[in-house]
Amino acid sequence: MLPVYSSVIPRQRDTNFKDGHRASVWTVPNFQFRTELSALGLPTGKKSKRVKVPTSSFQVADFYRGLIDADGSLGFTGVGDPFISLCTSSSFIANGYQNLIRQITGVGRNTQPNARDDAYNIMVQKELAQLLADYLYYDGCLALPRKHEKAVRVIAWSRPEGSRSKYSPELLSRAKSIPSRVPYCLAQSLCFELSQKDHKLPRPGSQGFWTDELLLGELQEFCKGMMVWPSTSVFQKAGRTDLLSAVANRGGMVVWSERLRLPRTRRYASEWTREEDKAVLTETVPRAAHILNISRNVVRARREILLHR
Repeated sequence: MLPVYSSVIPRQRDTNFKDGHRASVWTVPNFQFRTELSALGLPTGKKSKRVKVPTSSFQVADFYRGLIDADGSLGFTGVGDPFISLCTSSSFIANGYQNLIRQITGVGRNTQPNARDDAYNIMVQKELAQLLADYLYYDGCLALPRKHEKAVRVIAWSRPEGSRSKYSPELLSRAKSIPSRVPYCLAQSLCFELSQKDHKLPRPGSQGFWTDELLLGELQEFCKGMMVWPSTSVFQKAGRTDLLSAVANRGGMVVWSERLRLPRTRRYASEWTREEDKAVLTETVPRAAHILNISRNVVRARREILLHR
């Protein structure tokens, strides 16, 4: 999915809740990627209490759905009531999430951190959970399949006959009119549709959606008019480090410079018969020789003046 190199490493460890818990660690060792995350407000180091809602423009539903997928929970209580909860140690995230609940449902939440670990556990139930699930888990979104499946069940819940509610008739009517959701399908995800380049789904893995054909076309467009393979700084200044990463992941600079018939530097060039190269040599060499002769004459004249003083 990312146009830069990344890796996923599985690990297993004992936690406070489960022995032998299995998880995966996603690592993106790309400097530009990390720089852009920092520019969006993501702090470095320990961030559980310092992480904030992005200050720049972002997709609100996608952002908070990611939080629910990672640090939240949704499903049904022991008595069968649907719920969505989010646990966070950041007061910034807690305030932002509670504001979102108020905007979506019209019902405010003012959850305080617990005394045990100073964390916020914000939960909504029944119709509030349905309205929030409808907003976060829209059709075609990219989500954890198990969380999306539970969201579909939450949305499909109906209040038992004769059950009293403290919510307004308008809110109950909104929740009741939510359309049912289709089962989760990765191929229908909007995120993958946005990254489609050749009407094919991107292959899973660290190389994202790049194919050899796509990379060749992008490099031909980027290198149009160039006589040598561009240096790393050229890619960086143009904001195309994604091309650098794709080149490294799909054969390396030697392979792709040969495919584009671009020598890596002038001293490695083997095709000096090109008309462009001839023009450069014809114009540059005589001029350089002329300047060199002038410099030599000036040095000789100064030496003669010094010797006859």
